[in-house]
Amino acid sequence: MKLSNRSVLAALALAALPLSCSSARVRPNSAGGASGPVRVFTDSDFINDVASAEGFVYVATERGLLKYPATGGTPTRLTTRDGLPSDRLLAVAVSDDGSALWVATAQGVVRAGATGAFAPVGHPQAQPDVGRPTALLTTANGVILGGERGLARWDGTAWSKLTDRYQVTDLSRGADDRVLVATAQTGLLALAADLTALDEHNAPSGIPEQMIRSVVSLPGGKLWALAQGPTGMQLAHFDGTRWFGYTTAETARATWLAVVPSAAGAALVTQAGLFDIVLDRGEDLLPTGAASPGGSSRIELHPTVYEPPPPPPPPAPPATTRRGRR
Repeated sequence: MKLSNRSVLAALALAALPLSCSSARVRPNSAGGASGPVRVFTDSDFINDVASAEGFVYVATERGLLKYPATGGTPTRLTTRDGLPSDRLLAVAVSDDGSALWVATAQGVVRAGATGAFAPVGHPQAQPDVGRPTALLTTANGVILGGERGLARWDGTAWSKLTDRYQVTDLSRGADDRVLVATAQTGLLALAADLTALDEHNAPSGIPEQMIRSVVSLPGGKLWALAQGPTGMQLAHFDGTRWFGYTTAETARATWLAVVPSAAGAALVTQAGLFDIVLDRGEDLLPTGAASPGGSSRIELHPTVYEPPPPPPPPAPPATTRRGRR
C-alpha cells in the first residue's frame, strides 16, 4: 500500500487536535476525485472536535460552537447566549439525519433537537463522571461519551458508566454496530454492539503502540489507526487477524494528525495535506513490524446507572400554639 497526497490542504479542523504483508502506499487524492473537494473552514479557533451531517459541519471550539454550511461560507457561532452551559466545548456529535446535536462541556452534556434549543441530557445532577470529555458518538444503542476517566452511555432515559479503566482519545463506528475506542494507554478497544463486553487490542495483542489517536473501520473487520510512540507517529493496520505497523521515510511523521474515512477506505491527515492509503501509486510505506494472529482479550462490562438524587422532603407544617382560657 502507499500514501498518496491530495492536492488541496485538509484544514477542516482535523489539523487541530488533537501474514501476507502487501506493500502499503499513500497517494494524493485530487480535489475533484471521488472523495469530493477538501474545504478550508477555520484557522482562528482552537478546535477540540468536529462532526458533520445533513449539509452542516459542527466545530467544537474554546469559544463556542461553529456551524458551517458543508459547502463552505460564513459560520454561525453558538455560545452561552444560545443556551450552551459553557463556551468551552470539548466534544460534539450529530445524529445521521441531523435531527439531534450533542455537545459535551465540563458542565455536562447537552442536546439540541428540532427547535434548536439546548437542554441537559438527563437529570442535571445525574450526569456521568468521565473526567474531561474527549469524544462523543451517536450509535443505534444510544450516545457514547468518552473522557479521560472512562466511558459512559446515554440510553435515552439515563446515563450509565460503562468503565473507568481507560483514557479515551477518540470514538468511531466499527463493523456490525461495534464502537471503536482509541485510548491513550491501552491501545484500541472494540465494544460489542450491545455494550456488554469489549475486546482489548493492547501490547500483548501486537498493536504497534499503546497510544492511539484515531481509528477507521474498513469492511472485513480491517482497521487503520494512527499510533503514537516515543519516536513519533506510525500507522497501525489490522487485517482482521493480526496487527502491522507502517512508517515512511519521506513524510514527516511528527506532522501526522489523524486517520479519517475516505473514498479509498482511509486517509491520513497531516499538516502538509491529506493522503489516501491505497494499493498503488504514491509513496511506499515501510513496515515496522507484524504481530502474531489473534491476541485480543475479552473484558466483560458491568455498567453503573447514574440515578438522580431523591427529591427533598416536604417542608414541615408550621407549628401551632393553643391559647389557654382567660
